[in-house]
Amino acid sequence: MASSLSTDVRAANLAPPGRHLQAGCTESSIRPVQERDYYADPLRYEAEVSFLAADVAWYRDRARQQGGAVLVLGCGTGRLLFPLLAAGLEVTGLDLRPAMLDRARARALTLPRQLTRRLELAQGDMRDFHLPGRFGSVLIPLNGLMHLHRDEEVSACFACVRRHLRPGGRLLFDVTRPVPELLRDFGGPEGIAIRTLHVAGQRYLQRESHHFDPVTQISETVFTYEPLGPGGQPYRCRLRLRMFTPQHLEKLLTDAGFECCEHLDGFGLQVDTAESATQILVARPGRQ
Repeated sequence: MASSLSTDVRAANLAPPGRHLQAGCTESSIRPVQERDYYADPLRYEAEVSFLAADVAWYRDRARQQGGAVLVLGCGTGRLLFPLLAAGLEVTGLDLRPAMLDRARARALTLPRQLTRRLELAQGDMRDFHLPGRFGSVLIPLNGLMHLHRDEEVSACFACVRRHLRPGGRLLFDVTRPVPELLRDFGGPEGIAIRTLHVAGQRYLQRESHHFDPVTQISETVFTYEPLGPGGQPYRCRLRLRMFTPQHLEKLLTDAGFECCEHLDGFGLQVDTAESATQILVARPGRQ
C-alpha cells in the first residue's frame, strides 16, 4: 500500500474541537475544520485499514474452497480484491464511490496482466445492482452491511445477492457485534487521540468520538484529523453504522429466503460469548 500507519500519539498536543493550532501559530491563524465524506480520500482510508489481515485470509480461503467467481460488495480500493486474484479466482468488485474504484484501478495497473485480466470493477449500490453472470461467493467485508440503516435496505441487498448467486453459492459477510463498550457514548466534544496516520507525506493526529442511538441502533463515530507538521488542512469525517444483534441478522436472512449455515466469531470460532467484537455469517439460498 502507498500509505503506512503508526500509533505513536504521545507527543501530540490536542487543540479544542473545530480548531487547529500549529506550533508558532497565533489565534488569528487557526484554520476551521472542514467536513468531508469518510470515503472521499482513498489513501487515508488505506492507511486506516492497512493493519487488517485476518479477514482477508479468511475470505480468500473460503472463496477458494467454495469455487466459482467471486463478487465483493463495497470493494473499496481493492484490499480484498487483489488477494483473491492472487489465489487464482475471477473477481468482480462493486463500490458506490468512484474515488475508491479509481484507486483500485490505479493499483491494478501495477500488477501483472495475467492477474488483472480476471478482475472486473463496477460502480453501483449494493441495494440495487445488476451484473452479468452468477457467482459462487458474494462477500460483504469489513462492516459493509452496516452502512444500510433500515431493514428494507438490508432486504433489498439480500434479494440482489440471491439473484446473483449460482446454484450452491454462498453469501459471506461480517459486521461488528453490539458489545457494551460500543453501545455508549465516549470521546466527548474533543475526541480521544487514537493514533497518527501517514498519508501522502503528511502526518495526521486522528481523534475519535462516538455516539450510539438506542432507538435507531445507529453508531456515529466522528473522526478528526489534525496535521502534525507544516501544511495540510484539519478536517472531520462522520461514519454512521447500524448495529445488528445476531438474532436480528439471522431473521433478516431468513426473511430474504436464506438459510444461515454458520454464525462465527473472530473469523473461525463458533459464537459463544457476548464479548466478541466481530460476527461472521455464511448463508445459502433456501428452498423455494
